Amino acid sequence: MARPLLLDVHINLRVTIQLRTRGFDVVGLSEWYEGYLRQAVDLTILQKAHREQRTLVTFDLGSISDLLLELSQDGEAHSGVIFVSSKTIRQDDVGGIVLALDRTLRERLPEDATNFTTFLAP
Repeated sequence: MARPLLLDVHINLRVTIQLRTRGFDVVGLSEWYEGYLRQAVDLTILQKAHREQRTLVTFDLGSISDLLLELSQDGEAHSGVIFVSSKTIRQDDVGGIVLALDRTLRERLPEDATNFTTFLAP
C-alpha cells in the first residue's frame, strides 16, 4: 500500500484530487484539519504529519530542509519529505506533478518512510 501524503499549500488542490482518483491517500494542507493548520509553523505540520504517518510533499526547500536538520540533531523523527524543485517541475504543472508523484509512490517511496527524503523527479 502506498504511503499517505500531505501536500503543502503551494501544491494545487487539483493534484490532490487527481491522486485520489488514482487510489492514493492524499490530503492538501489547506483541507487537512479543515484548513486549521494552513498557517501553522512547519514544525507543527511535520509533527502532526508524523503522528498520522503522512509524508509531506513541498516546494519549500529552504525552511523545511533546515527544520529536518534540526530534527535530526535533536533525535526526532519525521514521516518523510518529498521535495519538489521548481527548476525541474513548475508549480502550475498539475499533470507533471501528478505523474511524478504517482511514479514515486509506486516505485521509490519506502513503505516505512521515517526520516526519508527525496526530490521528485519529472
